[in-house]
Amino acid sequence: MTTLTIAGKPVRALRHGMAGEPGLELWGPWEDNAVVRAALMKAGETTGLTPVGGRAYHTNALESGWLPRPLPAIYTDDSLADYRRWLTDKARGYERTAPLGGSFYSENIEDYYVTPFELGYGKIVKFDHDFIGREALERMVAEGRTDTRRKVTLVWNGEDTGAAFASMFQDGVGAKFFNLPMALYDTFHFDRVEVDGRLVGLSTWTGYSANERRMLSLAVVESEFAEPGTEVEVVWGEDPVSSKAQVEEHVQVKIRATVQPAPLTVEARTDYRAN
Repeated sequence: MTTLTIAGKPVRALRHGMAGEPGLELWGPWEDNAVVRAALMKAGETTGLTPVGGRAYHTNALESGWLPRPLPAIYTDDSLADYRRWLTDKARGYERTAPLGGSFYSENIEDYYVTPFELGYGKIVKFDHDFIGREALERMVAEGRTDTRRKVTLVWNGEDTGAAFASMFQDGVGAKFFNLPMALYDTFHFDRVEVDGRLVGLSTWTGYSANERRMLSLAVVESEFAEPGTEVEVVWGEDPVSSKAQVEEHVQVKIRATVQPAPLTVEARTDYRAN
């Protein structure tokens, strides 16, 4: 991170790439927005810089393999009780107010947790300092449990996805609506990933990639099903249907998907990662 000056305005900058492309994430006072944005667009005229809209932003993660919203593992550890009370007393924090959704359901909130190893962050886990969860991760390493599940990209079957989407144009109750380009309908979205009806993983970040011409999702699956080319099914929609305002009446459907690496794009997986 650093601080830049753009058009005479102070801007905070975070080195942050997407889909294999290097870049910066910028933020600053809202009153400076128009001036800074105009300066950036002017500077980009010679290179063909094109605004694509805020809805396109989240699709980049699908191709770069970055899983944006793992559920914070804060809800069961006794050492975090004071933090949970703070969230409740102050009525703040998206860990308190953001909903769970999707076809996966469990009474045990820990079933929604993921580890740094499952998200592909094992290489940056260091035990040379104290942090919350250190002992648990050290036990996982000592017991050889760092590779039980892996992050993958699921490429959804076009015929199955098309049939589910087309159902909203037919009589009767159809499949859960696909909001495009990003189809997830809750902050913390978890869909069942199945093989022969058995739960083998969780599908999370879901949306449409114009580059791949497919619906994609980022998932964590059991390692034996993580090899590229493995066929799985994603359960789309809720059963029973929840009472959340964003969840309309619908029928749950299963959509075939093919396991592929995360990141999906070769450049993001090779050259970009190497740098």
